[in-house]
Amino acid sequence: MHLSGAKDIGLKPVRVMCCDNQPFNEQADNSIVQDIRFVPKGQCYFIEVVYKLRGSEKSVLLHKSNVIGIDNLATIVSNQHGVSPVLMNGKLIKSINNRYNRDQAILQSLGKGKHIKAKSIKRYNWINDHLHKVSRRILDVCLETDTGKIVIGHNKDWKQSIHIGNKVDNQKFVSIPHAELIKKIQYKAEAHGIEVVVREESYTSKASAIDLDVIPTYQDPGERIFSGRRIKRGLYKASSGKLINADENSALNILRKEIGNAFAKGLFDSGCVFQPMRATC
Repeated sequence: MHLSGAKDIGLKPVRVMCCDNQPFNEQADNSIVQDIRFVPKGQCYFIEVVYKLRGSEKSVLLHKSNVIGIDNLATIVSNQHGVSPVLMNGKLIKSINNRYNRDQAILQSLGKGKHIKAKSIKRYNWINDHLHKVSRRILDVCLETDTGKIVIGHNKDWKQSIHIGNKVDNQKFVSIPHAELIKKIQYKAEAHGIEVVVREESYTSKASAIDLDVIPTYQDPGERIFSGRRIKRGLYKASSGKLINADENSALNILRKEIGNAFAKGLFDSGCVFQPMRATC
């Protein structure tokens, strides 16, 4: 892709994957590349290419639920029997943030503020690239299983009132741009005709999906009784003694909040929900 006047600002031709060739000054109805934006980001500029996507719409057949976190950046469960849950590894972003925080502390002690800006841009690029890969992997899972609807758990202002154990864990959670991941999932899924619903997820980590506990909404009046409990990090125990990954339990409860309990019994009887797979992008 060649931009007019690019030589004046030292910009070389840009290779894009959306089209092989587009005539200069092509009509909007026939063009693939619609818009090119130069977006200032602190000490640099980002080039954004807006283009048409040629895709086919999918009918809504099955549902998937996503819960987002720290060690498991996203946990994917389906109401389709025989589909194992997928745990998207979130440790890469933890590692990127840990390295950035360490380097930032060293540079601040040396009084090198300009170097911190360069490190911030590098961190942003790393995380943004990883979120694109994770959202693409989630979409691939949906396309492979013919999923027509994605349900994502998200509480309003959850990072302002976060308390997940200690100050360090709170900082790790806040430094992960979950909202950006949700946006990337939304636009990629909608381009394929997959509906995306973002709904509140209060008490989904406390209620037992296996026991089909009633899941209240935050600040609703009434007694809250839960059959199971989390016995350690990453493991939830139902009243029957069955063990399930804690993030899977939350994701299943988010799905129950959206579509009800009808899918759950057969899903647990199939046993696949107890055999999650870990994916790393």
